[in-house]
Amino acid sequence: MKNKLCAVLLSLALLFTGGCWDYQELNTLTIVSGMALDVNPEGQTLFTAELAHVESGQKDVESRLVEGEGPSCIAASQAAAGNTGRRLYLGHTQTVAVSAELASRGMEQVLDYLGRQHDMPLSLALVVSREGTAAKLLETPPVTEILAGYEIAMRASEEGQQGPYMPFYQFCSEVQEKGIDPYLPAVAAGEEGTYSQGAALFQDAHLVGFLDEEETDTLLMLRGKKPSGAITVLRTQEEGGNVTFTLDTCRLTLHTALTPQGQVQGTLSLQAEVMVSELAGDQPLLSEEGRRQLESLCSAELTQRGQALLQKLQKEFACDPLGLGRDLSWRQPTEWEQIKDQWHTFFSQADLNLSVQVQVTGTGRMYLPAARAN
Repeated sequence: MKNKLCAVLLSLALLFTGGCWDYQELNTLTIVSGMALDVNPEGQTLFTAELAHVESGQKDVESRLVEGEGPSCIAASQAAAGNTGRRLYLGHTQTVAVSAELASRGMEQVLDYLGRQHDMPLSLALVVSREGTAAKLLETPPVTEILAGYEIAMRASEEGQQGPYMPFYQFCSEVQEKGIDPYLPAVAAGEEGTYSQGAALFQDAHLVGFLDEEETDTLLMLRGKKPSGAITVLRTQEEGGNVTFTLDTCRLTLHTALTPQGQVQGTLSLQAEVMVSELAGDQPLLSEEGRRQLESLCSAELTQRGQALLQKLQKEFACDPLGLGRDLSWRQPTEWEQIKDQWHTFFSQADLNLSVQVQVTGTGRMYLPAARAN
């Protein structure tokens, strides 16, 4: 009898457990594909949202922009939502663009706002605008996608390990972690849509400067990634002509130490495998001597680029996107606790040594230089 009574009660309870607790009608929501955050001269936050608008009875999606401003990100977003008469749905948001001015003031407010939105994807693409405003990126007509927010995110995610793409959750993690500074893609607007224009560097959560495309590729190599940019060694015709390499794989080994005298010493060992993609002269490719000459050329080029980047990171930006501080915290945790709050000062004065070893692993379909084959 008791079992039957329990079964009846459980059956009745199931009647009240169906449905979704946060269910809302679609006509009360408007879908946001991308957003841009700027700051006006009065210090107010300017919020621009790109809406995926679909007319009733139609299948085509249109891009519409709505704006709002306020003393905070949430106030500005609510002002923008008030202009639509609907709630902004962020579950399909792919891109958040931030102006350089706002990023220079600090990303704490932006990260706090984004992190508190329960329907916001954690994998969305954060980018820094190289234009006067972040809204300019959403105003630029897309070329490959219907919505600008989707196009920016698509290009960033396609770059993946080959570009400076860093999703929201990873950026937040590196902002909060001592011993490593994050970076974000720098995006500009042109006649053919938006495009990547290097990387934006941060010290903690504050933008400190930009790197161009070549410097960004070097940074990615020193982060152990595989940038897609070509490595061209410029030579005169007398020297044999230009040689262009493409990176196949790369691996970086870090070793950071704090000496008893309080000097930070860092050793960076980069091992790279490259392919010969273009050869202007008649450099021999099949002989061991010819390959060693090409490997020496590529190694010297990467060493020069790497040393120039390290100098810039230390003296101009005083930021550590390579994670030398994190490496030091693993190797000497006691000493790290004593200097972690002054790490950027120690990093700017550190003695860094970069060594590059290159191995040519392929020459394409042609074994002989075109000049010699002719």
